Amino acid sequence: MSKRKTKENASPPTSEPWISPRNGLIGMIAVSLTLTLWTAWQIHAFKPWPESILWGLGFGIAIWLVFGLAYSFTRWARKK
Repeated sequence: MSKRKTKENASPPTSEPWISPRNGLIGMIAVSLTLTLWTAWQIHAFKPWPESILWGLGFGIAIWLVFGLAYSFTRWARKK
């Protein structure tokens, strides 16, 4: 009887995702676009718009590179 109670009250496994892939992708898009635009806006005080936009795009691409590397590493590590 005590085994049944512990299974019912047990917390969910930590290997399960806590957010759906769709919501995660929407969140990543929103965060990367927001930070891209914010970076370009902030750099515009020191550089002309074309260069500011390039800095913003570079920063947005860097966010996706870090995300992709972390995602790839997690998939590789969980296969074992």
